[in-house]
Amino acid sequence: MKIAVSGHRLKKWSNPSFAKHVVFEVLNKFKKRITMLGSGHCPLGGVDIWAEEFAKKNNIKLKLFPPYKNLPSPLKFWKRNEDLAKWCDLLIAFVNVNINWKHSGAYNTINYARKYNKLVLLVFIDDKHKTYTMRFL
Repeated sequence: MKIAVSGHRLKKWSNPSFAKHVVFEVLNKFKKRITMLGSGHCPLGGVDIWAEEFAKKNNIKLKLFPPYKNLPSPLKFWKRNEDLAKWCDLLIAFVNVNINWKHSGAYNTINYARKYNKLVLLVFIDDKHKTYTMRFL
């Protein structure tokens, strides 16, 4: 199964070590099903880079979807998000409930995945209280 990961960059987390722990814990639940892991490859750290680290530690093939360098912002990110959503069988989106995540790249990617009838697992992380919940859309 081709699984894509989307989520916030590093500075959006007040407790990045807990958020990273959740990313690893959730991906570990799917480890035996992952044939390839897709990442938006955000150079600012966070969920994309943690997912890539998980893939490397577990010998899982990676497919990177960096932003388009030849397009203006924010189009270069939106197009990348759409490509990631089209490519996957399942999108796992990790969002911080302590910020307005509905104005984020993760939310944009979720909307593309739903447009293309992809399965979406939304992981709501409360990194202040060290809890998380998951819901399929």
